[in-house]
Amino acid sequence: MVFNRKTISGCIFSLVVAANLSAAPQLRLTQTALGPFIIPQGSNGTAQLVDTANAGDGTLNLQVSSSASWLAATVGSTHPCSLHGLCIPVDMALQTSSLAAGSYTGIVTVSDPKALDSPQTITVTIQVGSDIPAKFEFFVPPGGKVTSNFTAASKVNASATTATGGPWLSVAAASVGSFTFSNSYTVTSTALASLATGDYTGTVTVSGSSSAADNRAVPATMHITTLPVAQLGSPSLTFAIAAGSVRQSQFAAVSNAGQGTLSITSATAVNPSGQSWLSASVLPNSTTIQVNADPGSLAAGTYDGSV
Repeated sequence: MVFNRKTISGCIFSLVVAANLSAAPQLRLTQTALGPFIIPQGSNGTAQLVDTANAGDGTLNLQVSSSASWLAATVGSTHPCSLHGLCIPVDMALQTSSLAAGSYTGIVTVSDPKALDSPQTITVTIQVGSDIPAKFEFFVPPGGKVTSNFTAASKVNASATTATGGPWLSVAAASVGSFTFSNSYTVTSTALASLATGDYTGTVTVSGSSSAADNRAVPATMHITTLPVAQLGSPSLTFAIAAGSVRQSQFAAVSNAGQGTLSITSATAVNPSGQSWLSASVLPNSTTIQVNADPGSLAAGTYDGSV
């Protein structure tokens, strides 16, 4: 059995306390999620701004805090805006120059103890360094097709060539939808009818990106196999849990994208050093994984693990 590369990760903890439902300020935000922003390694990202406004009575007295050291949030000066007359901006500095390559998510909490709909959060997602993987590796049943996506820092020239097996590899700009960026690309591996089981190699070449880390030749391998191929229904799970509350569980379905019969025998949770909030197991006689997040004595914040 083989797995196409995917990881269950990204667990978010937050404590939300409701305000009294009486005449009071009412907090409104123009956005609650920003990114992903691709930032060259060793550099700070471009500062971001989200406007807030008072849709109720009285005056907002905003407080902001951040879950991540690289994400610095401050309250800016009031200015006219279309949201609700006068707006108060939340300014966010992306202090990312010391971060290693990888994906990061931070949460800015915006609150006013006297406001309705408070607190609210702004999620900021960044990619430090290139989002293009070091290699593309596909496990494909005979006659099947598998895709993989990547996002470049800007529009790029992307092409695919093969060393063996004929034209089984291609790359194209991804279709643009509500949650798709115009600089996203799809790499497709197709097990042509003429190809026997075995391994075939090729290359995806990217050039013209505004980020030097994107511009490179990436090796690609297609394994045509009659074995089962495990495929996760979702590559990530997110938990939003009040600090000090009870354990929560979610379920990750694993399907067979290959041939034969798929049997999942174990699931192991990987916690960061010194933590033990994440656990996982396989449900009896199934290919479903139960993932448990137990906040225990953890302080409010963002915690990541994998299964």
